[in-house]
Amino acid sequence: MPGWYPDPSAPGQLRYWDGSAWTEHTAPVAASGSAAAAPVAGAPGYVAAPGYAGAGGYGAPGYGGAPGYGHGAAPAPGSGLGDLGQWLGDTFKVLMGRAAPVALVMLGLPAIGSIGVTIALWSAVADIRIDTVADRVTGFRPAGLVAAGLLALASVLVWLYGMLAAAHQLYFAHGGQPVPLGTSMAAALRRLPRALAWMVILSLGAAAISAVFVGIPVALSVAFDRGGWLALLGITVPALLAVLLWLGIKLYYLWLVVAVAPSGAGPVGTSVALVRGRWWPTFGRAILLTVLASAATFVIQLIMNVVIQASVFTAIAIDGVTGEVQINGQDVGDMDVIVVGDVLPALPIFVVLAVLNTANQAVSQSLNLSGAAGLYRRAGGPAVGP
Repeated sequence: MPGWYPDPSAPGQLRYWDGSAWTEHTAPVAASGSAAAAPVAGAPGYVAAPGYAGAGGYGAPGYGGAPGYGHGAAPAPGSGLGDLGQWLGDTFKVLMGRAAPVALVMLGLPAIGSIGVTIALWSAVADIRIDTVADRVTGFRPAGLVAAGLLALASVLVWLYGMLAAAHQLYFAHGGQPVPLGTSMAAALRRLPRALAWMVILSLGAAAISAVFVGIPVALSVAFDRGGWLALLGITVPALLAVLLWLGIKLYYLWLVVAVAPSGAGPVGTSVALVRGRWWPTFGRAILLTVLASAATFVIQLIMNVVIQASVFTAIAIDGVTGEVQINGQDVGDMDVIVVGDVLPALPIFVVLAVLNTANQAVSQSLNLSGAAGLYRRAGGPAVGP
């Protein structure tokens, strides 16, 4: 909607948004912070600046801001997240418009890492020989396993980097200000150490919470030597899932804060502030995105299942008469030596599965990121210019 909004490039002034782009017309913010005294000469008719981001939370790529952050006023409590249909349409429209750069960072780079991990793992175990007569195992290559572990760690960094770059791309595209991929990649590189630290913090926090809810019944069972205490898991496990879900929605914008917000905006505090009063609308939209992502990746999952069945279940079978497990048509009980490579699919099949799995995750995560970026703008999330 055309009108005057907080200027994303200059705190303390308004800039006119013509409905599709920022104009050169600016005006000072009045002392009350609600509107300018008068528009610049020649500017379109004056419209009072809304409370955040854009009218109704749409359109203008102003920064908005959580309390204490950004360039605009915080959205009023209970103002909601805008029209569901328009947000959903924008989610797909923006993602399709930035499909190429997002695919590069969310699929292209991670796929390279997945292929490397797959090759290293396959080389580590493919030559393992299990001698059922001498009861010994030979042919294992520890170096391959070590290489796979190192490549897996590198792949996590690449995935995190790609997610930050994609979030940066999608955030500004939602505001009608698409930026070059190089700009997003440079911003992601600067923010990668902070993102890595938060990933470790979140992982440790989730592990600690899980240990409390699951560990208490187990500890009581061991301490009193009575397995009945394990029945408490029927209560603590659902409670654990409820707590993790509640926290997950509270921290829904955490990665977007890390990707685009000013360094002074705390990821946890900012995300919690943006979700405050909107937990259920945010939860509903997150669930909707999850369902849509599952539908969008259905074909990829179907192809993966076909490949797995055609490559794995043709090598391993159960004799319908004797009930014996067979490998390539031979009973396991009649085999003196079992070679792992005879059971596993060929390396090219493994590589195809790794790429398909990466594509599956990329489609799902990109759709969720686009939806979250749109909500982040509508909620008035803070950001610095590209």
